[in-house]
Amino acid sequence: MTTFAFTATVTGFDFQDTDLLDKVYTDAFALVPSSLDDVVTLEVEIDAGSSESALKILVEHVATVPGVSIQRVDEDLVNIPEIAVRLDVNRETVRTWVCGSRGSGGFPPHRSVLAGGQKLWAWVTVHQWAEANGRLPGGTPAPLASTCVDWFNASRVPAAARVGDWGTLQYEATVGIASVVHVGQAPLSQRDIFILAA
Repeated sequence: MTTFAFTATVTGFDFQDTDLLDKVYTDAFALVPSSLDDVVTLEVEIDAGSSESALKILVEHVATVPGVSIQRVDEDLVNIPEIAVRLDVNRETVRTWVCGSRGSGGFPPHRSVLAGGQKLWAWVTVHQWAEANGRLPGGTPAPLASTCVDWFNASRVPAAARVGDWGTLQYEATVGIASVVHVGQAPLSQRDIFILAA
């Protein structure tokens, strides 16, 4: 079993509703609800055999809470200071990895750049690099695989909103936790659709 840590954005959550809070909390895994600017998130740590299984556990649990639904799984983007904290090194060490002047090389490329020039990395790619290079502190939870996050978030978009100019091929399947509609060009790849273990 692996411990997976991730954050999901939800709707329908009322911090004043004690009955709802009783239903949200569980002894099965760690779950911390929080709110910032009226956006409610659930930070979770779940022991599971795979990313898909971890996400399925959360989705099935949230389905038991009336009125609450998961809108998306948040992509865990990190900057240099956050990478330093998670890998238990100083910021300068991370900067030298990023520019390739120190370490084994191959540090993942940044995912995004903010207006002020601050770079952001997908934690999943940094985690993989750190694990492969012996830089991951023991006990560090794993992020969900990017394909799992992408698939789940795509499944939350209404089918009509996905059609656009992609063409007319549609593939529908009911899998573990959601009904999936694929609209796009053939052939379907494994990245487009994967089946969650039941």
